[in-house]
Amino acid sequence: MNFRIRSKFIGILVIASLLPLSIALIAFRWFGEHFSRQSEGIRFEEAAMHFSDSMTHTLASEIKLFNQWCLLSAIASTIDLEQAARPDQIEAKRNAIQATEALWPTLGPDSPILQALLQNELSLQIQKFMANNLHFAEIFITDRMGRLIASTQKTSDYWQADEAWWQAAILLDEHMLNLEGLNYDESAQVYSIDITLPLYQATESGREIVGVIKAVLDASHIFYNSPLLDIQDLPTQEVVLNNGQVLVNIQNNQMVPLSKQINPKAAARLRGTKPGWALEYVDHDEPSVIGFAPIHLYLDGSDLQVYGLRPMWAVIYRDDESVMAPVNRRVRHITQIGILLVSLFAWTGYAIASRKIIQPIAKLRLASEAVSRTVRLEEQPKRHSKKQAALESSMLLREVRSIQTKDEIGQLAQQFAFMGERILGYQAKLESEIALKTDEIESDLQFAREFQVKMMPQKYPHLESPVKNDMMGLDFNHIYKPASSVSGDFFDVLKLSNSTVGIFIADVMGHGVRSALVTAILTTLMHNIKSHADQPAEFLQLLNSHFHKMIYISGELIFASAFYLVLDLEKKTARYASAGHPSPLLVDRRDGKVVPLTPHLTNNPALGLFSDCKYQTFSRAINKHDLFLMFTDGVFECSDGDGVEFGQDRLLQLVENNQSTDLHSLMAKIANTIKQYTEPHGLDDDICLVGVEFFERSS
Repeated sequence: MNFRIRSKFIGILVIASLLPLSIALIAFRWFGEHFSRQSEGIRFEEAAMHFSDSMTHTLASEIKLFNQWCLLSAIASTIDLEQAARPDQIEAKRNAIQATEALWPTLGPDSPILQALLQNELSLQIQKFMANNLHFAEIFITDRMGRLIASTQKTSDYWQADEAWWQAAILLDEHMLNLEGLNYDESAQVYSIDITLPLYQATESGREIVGVIKAVLDASHIFYNSPLLDIQDLPTQEVVLNNGQVLVNIQNNQMVPLSKQINPKAAARLRGTKPGWALEYVDHDEPSVIGFAPIHLYLDGSDLQVYGLRPMWAVIYRDDESVMAPVNRRVRHITQIGILLVSLFAWTGYAIASRKIIQPIAKLRLASEAVSRTVRLEEQPKRHSKKQAALESSMLLREVRSIQTKDEIGQLAQQFAFMGERILGYQAKLESEIALKTDEIESDLQFAREFQVKMMPQKYPHLESPVKNDMMGLDFNHIYKPASSVSGDFFDVLKLSNSTVGIFIADVMGHGVRSALVTAILTTLMHNIKSHADQPAEFLQLLNSHFHKMIYISGELIFASAFYLVLDLEKKTARYASAGHPSPLLVDRRDGKVVPLTPHLTNNPALGLFSDCKYQTFSRAINKHDLFLMFTDGVFECSDGDGVEFGQDRLLQLVENNQSTDLHSLMAKIANTIKQYTEPHGLDDDICLVGVEFFERSS
């Protein structure tokens, strides 16, 4: 892309002004981002610690309250130890448990069995406790066999011994407690923390476990009593396991259950026992500033030992875009003010420079362009008379001389005026010389073209069979179209006897003057060895040997493909050999076929490549109305507007479709088809097409 000097000057002014502004903005943004993320991360870390401590304190208070009530109310002492302890009744008890368990789902609210459970002395005690402590959603008690003996409501199962929490609690010693954190309790229909205690009763043999009590603590108030620090636009607040599973999300004083996991890299931060903050991808495509703190349960002043609580973390985060919003706003404000000032300074500098520098340079540019258009060789300016051209040149030079800035620009203008006069003079002389040389070259090329055409057969030989009453004759035709003035394709017809003729076709690499010169050399060599022309393979071998010697002396890489065909009317045979040339076509009208003469020939190098080459002679019988079609590669390698070649298959199909026509009509059809195929860009290579047809002369 080309820019004028005005654009470049403005660009320099803008860059010179914007560069320090950009550096300042980048530095401000980098430090601002670092400071904002750090400040927000520390605040989120403190908020997570506060959140964790508040949860721990609230949960510890509820656990202590529940444990103290269990101790003070002597729940364990009211359980009938005899009913659960007699060995002779264990089997009967199990059968009764199974029967009740099977019947349990069908029991309605008025069922005597259910009423007996919900209205006994134990149930009334725990119902009274729940009435005074609304944070407990459900409490029930089982005996040491796992059957339900008291409850505040109908549970999902009657027999609880197959539950994991019961199996963990029954193994606990006295003053031990098991917790399961933040699970959805189907019985209580709340997100809860399950508290299970083993119940021990004094017996003659010591303290003996008599059952298990389970309390379902509604977890919502634990989170509601855990406000964040003073942070505007409250961020996302979650409780997460250390494997990344999100247990609960707290938004707008609502506890929202989730079934998701945070990003593994963010989850990897939740290790150890220390709080912290980081910039990580949590659950968005964009990074977030995250603060985290472990949730530990401390029961100060109590001899209870707590088990089963999964490691949990208080996590608070906000997407980085929101954290960076204040910094981005400040950067935008500074950018707007900076651009306004830069624009003002740039415009002032441009106004001054335009009058003192740019305008004189613009005048010099316009003058130099005008002179350049006049003398530029690749352009074809309008033809004017010498007087008009002189007047125009004089006006241009006066315009250049009018630049008087009294500085380097003025000196440049004067030097250019002098240079312009010299250039215009040289231009006139050069155009005259070029015109003479061009006419001379065109004359030479025309002569070379006419000479090359005259080197080819001007008339075809007349042949006839010496056999009496044999009226067999030959009809010749050719099409020759060079891609430029002269060509590297050529052919020749050698009359070897009254009944024998040799047809030679060759294609020299490339096209143009050099290739045309090589065709003249080959023609001369070919006529020098005409005495061997009745043997195709020997003829090509001698021609290659002489041609290679001449090419080797020149030091150039030049070669030519060739095909030589000998037709004998007396013997009714065709003998032929190839030197790397495309296979000619035989139109066998007797069998109605078009076949290549040498379809898969190998080891037949082109002429001039090697000093010693052996070629093979092939022969076949000829019949009346047989037609031989010889051609160079330009016939089938020509391409259409999309670059798709005509191809040998398409040429073969064209000949097959028109094999019944005579020689002249067939070759005209081929030429017209190629012309239409290559329009509008024309031929890419030379074309030479030679045909010979056997016919029966009239007597």
